Amino acid sequence: MPLSRMIFNGLNSIEKLIGGILVCALFIILLYQTFGRNFGLTTTWTDEASRYLFVLLVYVGAGLAMLLGKHIKIDIMICIWPKPLRKHMEFLGVILGVLFCGYVCYQTLMYNINVVNVTGRLSPILGLKMSIPYTSVIIGYLLMCVRLIQAELIPLYKLLITKKDLTSDEGSEN
Repeated sequence: MPLSRMIFNGLNSIEKLIGGILVCALFIILLYQTFGRNFGLTTTWTDEASRYLFVLLVYVGAGLAMLLGKHIKIDIMICIWPKPLRKHMEFLGVILGVLFCGYVCYQTLMYNINVVNVTGRLSPILGLKMSIPYTSVIIGYLLMCVRLIQAELIPLYKLLITKKDLTSDEGSEN
């Protein structure tokens, strides 16, 4: 088994494990909040904790969704081109997606370092440094970038290199 496949399989397992842990933790906190209200327990912290866990769950899930091809695409931008150019345009779109994910990841990291850490902002109830919840955006976009490369960029690159998209029956239609 190639090293890259082992790394991606390990990342799959870690993402699924983290997602499962986050769902369980979110379930337990929300269950505590629901029953705590009925029994007079203080549950002010559960709202904020569940919000941050849910955001992290969404960003971890976004990486898995990217791997499974469940993100929204605008196919019309590919279909308007002649068939021989479609794979090239799709490849360009994937590169733009990778660049966008990298840009958001970098900008959020810089915001975290230069603004959030400098001001020392804390969450209102938990007293958590706000750089911790903002890190979920960095993690999510980094995972989406890796998964976009894994699921779309590498296969499209291999397809373009082998020139499978320029078969005679496709080229003769245009």
